[in-house]
Amino acid sequence: MHISSINVYDAKNIHDVLNLLDKEPGRWSILAGGTDIMVQLDLGTWQAPNLINIWGISDLSGIRINKNEIEIGALSTFSEIINHPIIKKEFPMLIEAAMLTGSIAIQNRGTIGGNIMNASPAADTPPALLAYGAEIELTSKNEVRRLFYKDFHINYKLMRINQDEILTKIILPRTSNKTIDFYQKVGTRAAHSISKACIAVRLTMDKKTITDIKIGLGAVAPMPIRVYMTEDLLKGNKLSMDLIDQAILQIASEIHPIDDIRSNKAYRLRVAINLLRNFLKGLL
Repeated sequence: MHISSINVYDAKNIHDVLNLLDKEPGRWSILAGGTDIMVQLDLGTWQAPNLINIWGISDLSGIRINKNEIEIGALSTFSEIINHPIIKKEFPMLIEAAMLTGSIAIQNRGTIGGNIMNASPAADTPPALLAYGAEIELTSKNEVRRLFYKDFHINYKLMRINQDEILTKIILPRTSNKTIDFYQKVGTRAAHSISKACIAVRLTMDKKTITDIKIGLGAVAPMPIRVYMTEDLLKGNKLSMDLIDQAILQIASEIHPIDDIRSNKAYRLRVAINLLRNFLKGLL
């Protein structure tokens, strides 16, 4: 589709967006930072002829610090996240993911909401959001609802969002517990490249016993995923090489990487296994 054939409506505010989505559900797609859309337009793969431009709507921007959680507006850019001191202190994996998301120009324009809604299995921020137990806020003209991010993606490019809804916030739960965070992306280059495999882990330990753990993975399934059976195997148990070996066998059965132009199934499986093994071994 040529850019001249696309109809762009510049929304005045969030109510303007929601009224239009309610009046004509399914007709409109959302334009935020536009970094992914511009790539697809350049490749000739973009298909949606009607766009609502939400860039600049202040209600969708900004980072709000509350006692028990942090609210990140869906239009918050990667640069805004990277430079926020409290996110840097409490959610370092999200900082690392944002820093690996493209060039400085992309970080200045790309939004965390767009990174989620593009629904790429290889996106950089979703594994961190999964490991942090994030929630999202979805808003329509008649309802505001919250959903655990782990329940948002259904399959490749399929999400639990209605045609009259828009993603408005990402919510991160704060904790006073001492946690261990681990994030690593493997790509052709450390940054500016699409992930071949990505892992994010947040855990708490009492001496050598894992008391809680969440593991988010990217580029190893049709969507960003948690590996619940691997988490359950590790949780409540004392870390040992035998437990690590069991976890490796379990995670290998939970992920479903594919062959594509960037990598192959066998390599992605091996990388995911090695990332988890090396992280856990480092805690012994």
